[in-house]
Amino acid sequence: MGDSGGMVTTVQDALHRLGRTDVIEAERVRVLAGGMSGSAVYAFVLDGKPVVVKWTVQDRGDAGMVQRAQREVRFYRELARIVPVRVPRLLGSTPGDAGDVLLLLEASEPAPPPSIWPDADYAGVARDLGRFHTAMRSVALPSWVPAAPATSAEQCRAATDAWRSFASGAGRGIVPDSLLRHMERTIAQVPERDARLDSGALTLCHGDFHTGNLLRRPDGTWVWADWQEVRIGAGVDDLAFFWQRAFAATEADAGPPFDAIVEAYWAGVNDAGDPGTSRETFSQTLRWAELRGWLVAWPPYLGYLSQTQRRRVVARIAALLDASQDAVGWG
Repeated sequence: MGDSGGMVTTVQDALHRLGRTDVIEAERVRVLAGGMSGSAVYAFVLDGKPVVVKWTVQDRGDAGMVQRAQREVRFYRELARIVPVRVPRLLGSTPGDAGDVLLLLEASEPAPPPSIWPDADYAGVARDLGRFHTAMRSVALPSWVPAAPATSAEQCRAATDAWRSFASGAGRGIVPDSLLRHMERTIAQVPERDARLDSGALTLCHGDFHTGNLLRRPDGTWVWADWQEVRIGAGVDDLAFFWQRAFAATEADAGPPFDAIVEAYWAGVNDAGDPGTSRETFSQTLRWAELRGWLVAWPPYLGYLSQTQRRRVVARIAALLDASQDAVGWG
């Protein structure tokens, strides 16, 4: 499927399965992602407009991938019309409950790299995210939308092992022993801290909210894409991940404007109604969501970062630990 002829055949097959007989321009078909793992994304032009088709193959994709693809179909069919943000327009899909999963969506331009985003864009997206979370708190969601999974003790053990491996390998000289010990103690406390920390009212979360999943129309309107991880959870998890991905992708000392992002999100929460929590509690839960994310979810992805980016991430973790209410000496 890597040659242009094979791509065109694949796309035509996808359109046929969706009940369409359009003839596409062969020279304008390109692969955006995947293929071998069971899921692939193709961009092309249909009726003079840019579109993408996402195809997840039932007998090649792992069960989790197929389930997420099915969830995204349901999102576009049932929730896209009621979320208070712009999403890609659905042009066609398979039922999503059996067999291969196909989505045909209107395309928009990808967002630029986060390192060149102006502060106003970060603030604008964060404000929209706050409005989205508050507005969706009061919406009755269908039963197929899953709850965000709790962090398990097994995940914590795996994260501890991964940080130890990093500290003795690629991260040698970046993670001092005293910091590593503090990280290990905190990771072990994650399930208990999660259980007792008030994360505020649960809401609909994107689940994979970062700049790479934001598109932009010619008029400047943001388009939120890739809804396969949609879930019910704490809004601060989306916000923390948005910040983390942008922060990790940059090498400049300044990085994305954290304070402006947080202030804009909080303003968006208040724009949409009663925030349901105090600013102090919000700040505390956001700080914990970010720290937990770095410690538990990020170790497998450190290898994709440059040495400069790794140092910045570790320094950020150290600062969060140092600022935590129960911080103790590392010596």
